[in-house]
Amino acid sequence: MRTRGIAVVSSGLAWLAGCSVLVSVDDLRAVDASLDATADAVDELSPADATVLDAGDAGDAGDAEALDGGASDASFCPTAADGGTVFCDDFDESDASTFPEWSGVVASGGGAVSRVASDASAPFCVELAMGAGDAGPQSELYEVFVLTPTQSMKLACRMRVLEYPSNGGAINVDQLRFTGDAKTGATDFLSLRPTSATFTEQFYDAGVYTTTPHALQTTLGASSWHDVEVDWDLGDGGIVATVYFDHVAVSSALKLDARTAFGTPTLYVGMSYEDPGAGGSTVDVDDVVFAFQ
Repeated sequence: MRTRGIAVVSSGLAWLAGCSVLVSVDDLRAVDASLDATADAVDELSPADATVLDAGDAGDAGDAEALDGGASDASFCPTAADGGTVFCDDFDESDASTFPEWSGVVASGGGAVSRVASDASAPFCVELAMGAGDAGPQSELYEVFVLTPTQSMKLACRMRVLEYPSNGGAINVDQLRFTGDAKTGATDFLSLRPTSATFTEQFYDAGVYTTTPHALQTTLGASSWHDVEVDWDLGDGGIVATVYFDHVAVSSALKLDARTAFGTPTLYVGMSYEDPGAGGSTVDVDDVVFAFQ
C-alpha cells in the first residue's frame, strides 16, 4: 500500500529530506484559536445540508522522490523539504466510502463522494459525482492546514473526467484557498470544459470578488487518466503559478493578483461548481499530493 499522511521535516536536503518527524493530522490542527477560526471558515463554506466527516490521525508519509516542475513522478508521496509539509492520499487504505485522512467531506445539492476501484493506481480511487447544475451541487474532500507556506506550494493528482456536463458547461475542480478564510483572500481552481480549460484566480476583499481566468493550452480529455499539477512559487515580484497536464506545461508562468499572499491554506479536491443547466458530471481522482514549504 502506498503511504499517506503529513510529514513535517526538521532537517534534510531541499525537497529530498533524509530524515523526517511524523506528526498526526490532529497534532497539526492545533487545538487553539487558529483552529477555531479555520473551522468557522469551513462551516461557512459548507452548505447546511452537506455531509461532513471528521478526520482521524494520518498514516505514515513515505520516502520518495519529489515532484519537480511537471517532470514525471516515478513515486507517489514525496519527502518534505526542511521545515515543509506534505499531505498525500492514494485512497487505498480500505474500500469504505469514509475518508479519515481528510478534515471532511462536502456532498450537497446532489453531489456524492465515494471510493471505487481504480485502474490508474489499484486498488481504489475517489469518485466525485454531481447532480444537475441548477441544484448548486458540491462534491469535494477538504483538508485544513494551520501551518503557512513561505516559499512554494505544489498540488498534484491523477484525474479522469468520466462525464462532462451534457450542455458543454464547466466544472470547477481542485480548489485551493490561500488563507483558510471564506471572507477575504485568494482562491485558485481549474475550470474544465470538454473543449477548453482555464486556471482561475479569485480574490475577495471588502465584499468585492475579482475573478481572473487564464486560458490553458488544452483541457483534459474525457474517460482517460491524466496527471494534473499546479505549482505556486513566491518570488520578489509576488506569487507565480504554473499548470501542467501530463507533465507538460499548459500555461505560462502566471503572475497572480498582487494582493494574493500565502496564508494557512485549505485544499479542496473534487468539484466545487457546475454550470447551471448541466445534467451532471463525474470525476475520478487518485494519488493526491499537496506539498508546501
